[in-house]
Amino acid sequence: MGRILYGMAAAVMVVIMGSPSALARILDNVYEDEGLVVTAQKQREHIREVPVSMEVFTGERLEEAEIRNTAEMLRHTPNLHMKDSGADHVIVIRGVSSYPNSLTSPAGYYVDDIAYPLQVMHNTDFFDVERVEVLRGPQGTLYGKNSESGLIHVITRAPDDTLRGRLRLGYGNYNTWEGGVSVSGPVLQDRLYAGVQVLGIKSDGFVENMYSGNDKSGSRERVSGRVRLRWTPNDAWELEYLADALHHDDGNGIFRFYEAGDAGDFTTPPHTINQDVDNQYKEETASTHSLRLKHAGESFDMTLITGFQEYKMDFLVDAFIKPTNDGTWLYSYGSRQTMTELRLSSPVTADRVKWLVGVSASSEEQKVNADGGDPSGERYYWRRVDIDIVSQAIFGQATWRFADRWYLTGGGRFDFQTAKGVLSDRSIYAFMNADTTDDLSNREFLPKAALRFAVTDDVSIYTSVAKGFMAGGINAWANLGVPDSGRYSPEYTWNYEVGMKGRFLDRRLDVETALFYIDIKDKQVSDTNKDMQTYIRNAASATSWGGELSFTARILPGFDVFGGMGVTQSEIEKWKTYEQDSGGNVVALDYSGKKLQNVPEYTVCLGAQYRHASGLMARVDVHGVGEFYGDPKNSTRQEAYRLLNAKIGYETEAWDISLWGKNLTDETYATYIAPYKGAAGELVGNSAKDGDPLTFGVTVNLRY
Repeated sequence: MGRILYGMAAAVMVVIMGSPSALARILDNVYEDEGLVVTAQKQREHIREVPVSMEVFTGERLEEAEIRNTAEMLRHTPNLHMKDSGADHVIVIRGVSSYPNSLTSPAGYYVDDIAYPLQVMHNTDFFDVERVEVLRGPQGTLYGKNSESGLIHVITRAPDDTLRGRLRLGYGNYNTWEGGVSVSGPVLQDRLYAGVQVLGIKSDGFVENMYSGNDKSGSRERVSGRVRLRWTPNDAWELEYLADALHHDDGNGIFRFYEAGDAGDFTTPPHTINQDVDNQYKEETASTHSLRLKHAGESFDMTLITGFQEYKMDFLVDAFIKPTNDGTWLYSYGSRQTMTELRLSSPVTADRVKWLVGVSASSEEQKVNADGGDPSGERYYWRRVDIDIVSQAIFGQATWRFADRWYLTGGGRFDFQTAKGVLSDRSIYAFMNADTTDDLSNREFLPKAALRFAVTDDVSIYTSVAKGFMAGGINAWANLGVPDSGRYSPEYTWNYEVGMKGRFLDRRLDVETALFYIDIKDKQVSDTNKDMQTYIRNAASATSWGGELSFTARILPGFDVFGGMGVTQSEIEKWKTYEQDSGGNVVALDYSGKKLQNVPEYTVCLGAQYRHASGLMARVDVHGVGEFYGDPKNSTRQEAYRLLNAKIGYETEAWDISLWGKNLTDETYATYIAPYKGAAGELVGNSAKDGDPLTFGVTVNLRY
């Protein structure tokens, strides 16, 4: 197997270094592209005009790199990382992360202008996507709460007058199957268009339970679909209806101990668990419906968006992830959301001043259920949580070209939120028959300012300052015996940034770079008092600073070299807390100077791709992730690691076939690490969810 894989990598390099004399089919104007058009600031702009550090993944770029979901995309994005525990999918941008078991994330996540409010929803599968925009730094002025570190926006492909169809079929090791089909085109020429898309994934997974011999503990079975209707009665008006749905049924036996604790040695090798509960699962269902009305006028443009979304996830795990017959935990997360946003903006012909104003409102119901019981039927944990959140906002932003090549951007948002939570607990070791109701309200102003200088038509430099915040909320896991533990206040960041975007060497080299400094105040943390009661409070402050660089170099027609690097230095400035040592003694701790959890010191991606005139293509990618810690004490550490991916194939306009491999060196690494403590506070062990091992397969795409 090793010889085959190294032979595959060698073949990729042979194609990449092939004779340039064969490059006859590449278009002569490949370097005349004017650059990507994005909607990061809710208006159509060239990417070089946006004073924000960002990456854009077109549908073609996603397919070329065999990127199948958000987690894989983040490996290609400097200074982004995902804490992936299977249930949690917390996106960490520039070192800003959330507390353990947080329902929300400091990074916003949108699909076609609809927010995905729970962080467990933030690892969507990709198929037939138009583009994904990744924005670093606070985006609260235009997007509001819970975008204090940045934002990811997935834009799906809209149907038009061109009839398109696509079929994707794939098979890989671990008996992994993938099939996707999409069809779009006109129903009534120049007036009515429709698109339909379906994606299915099935895999045995790569985790084996040595207790039972089950080698499908991490299996996946997923199906998702999307329908999109678009009506353009004339050149000025457009109405769209979008609907999507998914159902995931995955195995959830994916956690293991990699280091022993105080209760014995229950460690297992990578991709292996030893647990008596063999039916662990994670089941997700979701549906989203939205309407989008657009009008293009002479004086202003108008966009009205309204949507409804419903999501539910149930997952069952071994209570203490070891073979000691301790029982199970069953969790359930749910969300029902309605939202409306109205935007007025300057027309696309605006030159000297571009502006946008808007109002938005949303209502969300969150539900959390948790049940824990032992094999005898005794229930040792039972919790029910209902949270109602209502939000309103008014916002605006304008960019003024006040002198030749000088642009000043300013904006602000008034954000209003109320939340009410009802918590019920019937846990035998907590507070029997305890019920509580908590509520809170937030009123925030989120300003932003940026100054951009267009050095040339192809090069811009900018500086910006922006405020972000992560909304206060109801703590679903509150210790009901601690006063005010059921709620916590907002967390705030100020982001200072300078950056450059440019095209050089006759537009053969694209470069984007930025430096940043983030001041984090009132940080939301999971804290412990002297009585060993744990709760969420705004107990810490921290800083994060660093930079990122991305580039694409078109060395020869058809031969591209690309990559990026991000460096983040994050540090807790103030946080004092308590813990219980192995002898049962209460010990004071000071986390000052410790690293923020789940923040790699660096992220690196470097690759090369060659598309030959004959139709042959090849690609190599290398990804590097610096060390990071899984807890604020910095007691659990993931060492730096590297991943090697490669792909070789043949393509025509109508079809392509490719052989690909990921993690070709079979590197062992974790996407989640944390101490795992028992009911009495003892350290059972340090736990982990392993990242994907060596995977390989073949993919066929048919297009018309």
